[in-house]
Amino acid sequence: MLRKRILGDGVPLMPQSELDPAAETLLRAYIAELTSRPTYAEWQTTHFPPDGPLSPQAAPTADPDADGAPNRLEYLAATPPTSPNANPLAINLVTTPTPAPGGEYIFTFLHPAARSAIVETSTDLATWTRWLVPGNTPTWPATDTPRELRAPVDADRRFFRLRLDER
Repeated sequence: MLRKRILGDGVPLMPQSELDPAAETLLRAYIAELTSRPTYAEWQTTHFPPDGPLSPQAAPTADPDADGAPNRLEYLAATPPTSPNANPLAINLVTTPTPAPGGEYIFTFLHPAARSAIVETSTDLATWTRWLVPGNTPTWPATDTPRELRAPVDADRRFFRLRLDER
């Protein structure tokens, strides 16, 4: 329906304006990517023959290549579960000039195609919330996309994690 609304294909345009060829191309690529992504069970079957989902190595929390990324993350990041990836999403956090007020957090990562990616933060490792910085909103890009989030240092100690979702 979204595609029909954007194209004005038998229904009113949304938003009511001229056709946007770039938006149409992006939406078509996104839909194509969604339909080409395997389900988790299909991914398990591909990477853990002959037992597929029944293999203990295929469990979502298993880490058969011992790279610190469990299978669920490997699936979401579209990285191979049996080949070590020290940093499958190319995650990098730096502070400049120092991790103190007046500096800046710079968080970069590779946002996998057709996945939502949100950076969460905590000051105590017990309570996690979405990092409230510009650009840290749920998006589902059609292709793998490098992302960078920046914000002033605002705490003596801050922890970060990247939450991926397939919805």
